[in-house]
Amino acid sequence: MSPILLIDLSSIFHARWHVSPQDALNRTCLAIAELSRRYRDLIVCCDHPTNWRHERTAHFPPERRYKGNRIPDPQLQAELIRAKCTLRRRGFAVVQCDGYEADDVIATLVRQAGSAREVRIMSEDKDLHQLVSQTCTQITKRGWVTPVDCERKFGVPPSKMRDLIALMGDSSDNIAGCAGIGKVTAANILIAFGSIEGAIAAGPVKIREVPGVGKTTAIHLMDWSMDLAVELVTLKVDCPIDLHSILVELKAS
Repeated sequence: MSPILLIDLSSIFHARWHVSPQDALNRTCLAIAELSRRYRDLIVCCDHPTNWRHERTAHFPPERRYKGNRIPDPQLQAELIRAKCTLRRRGFAVVQCDGYEADDVIATLVRQAGSAREVRIMSEDKDLHQLVSQTCTQITKRGWVTPVDCERKFGVPPSKMRDLIALMGDSSDNIAGCAGIGKVTAANILIAFGSIEGAIAAGPVKIREVPGVGKTTAIHLMDWSMDLAVELVTLKVDCPIDLHSILVELKAS
């Protein structure tokens, strides 16, 4: 049985927009049409304009809100909406859920596929590395991401990517991590203690034994309120969609 391909529309559209805004729509649609020749089960996953992460941080000052560091581009957003409409008209499965991002849609579909179907995710988003497994591979412009590739690049397996991103923060999404902790130190902490909770439970003396962690960083970690960062980087797997129904509709089209 051929793999299911899940496409993060925003990710691939933005990549083409930044190269050439004038033909980003056409190039995106052509790329997806070409992919559909190789993948019978192709699903385009989209962000809802407002989602639970925005709502969760709406009461914060603008500079602390989720993706609050991004300057809105009305033209880009309008073209992205046109791309969704065009793909739907051309018969592609385009899935969007109220209140959720494409990452959550993808995570839900991967969870529903389980180990019964091979899944491939097309996106540049490192958050989706959390989903990589023996049956789920991510495709980026730099190549394929398998569990081995994830660990080689970030120092931890996919199962620890959520905690790693929370610890080091994500500037692209305006998520603040723990002060003084970058990718390497975050990986060292997770290798040593298994999780953020495990590190905090171990206490500052043990934490300081980790390479790259000094007194100040240990204090920051013990004082850090981890809940929000972990919540924002956690992928939801409960979107109100059904993979089986989507695939049945694809076969009937």
